Amino acid sequence: MALTLSLAVALLMAGCGDDSNRTNFPELDELSASQPASAGQLVISEIYYDPNPLVDTEGEWFEVYIPTSALYSLEGCIIRDAGTDTHTVFTNVVVPPGAYITLAAAQNPGFTPDYVHSSFTLGNGGDVVIVDCGGTVIDQVAYTFGPFPGATQASMTLMPGFLDATANDTGANWGPAASPSYIDQFGNTAFGTPGAANVC
Repeated sequence: MALTLSLAVALLMAGCGDDSNRTNFPELDELSASQPASAGQLVISEIYYDPNPLVDTEGEWFEVYIPTSALYSLEGCIIRDAGTDTHTVFTNVVVPPGAYITLAAAQNPGFTPDYVHSSFTLGNGGDVVIVDCGGTVIDQVAYTFGPFPGATQASMTLMPGFLDATANDTGANWGPAASPSYIDQFGNTAFGTPGAANVC
């Protein structure tokens, strides 16, 4: 039986997983989808930039949210900053509507990410996270401390009610995650809601 969107979403929400590069639910990627084409079709919703005492390549991640009713593929999209860090998504990562998708620097940051990237790190003193698909910036967040919250072992979380690609440009709409928490691969407590609705 062919995988349908409704079945795929139901199984994704049930938390099925494996150990491939698309780690959470590769069966979603049987579905045909196009890249996001316009700004705001995905929203950067959570950023975990300082996993201390883990090194960045063991614990960093960020999350995107799909606010539309469309199905998108991130294959070929570029994750980059304003400098030299860049990574092209090389598998057919299909993202269902209303989903929260995690992109992480490691296979096991303490949860199962949806995609593992390389050649892209998040600056602890501020940085820019850009998702570029087909030459169009779909969303970007330029975070600096003061306007944006600083947090160690806690994600920077876009508050509920501000889940769009304009509101996430404003630091006051973000807060440090306080709960719930997860345990990283070395037994340290980290705060955030990777792959789920934000709580801050």
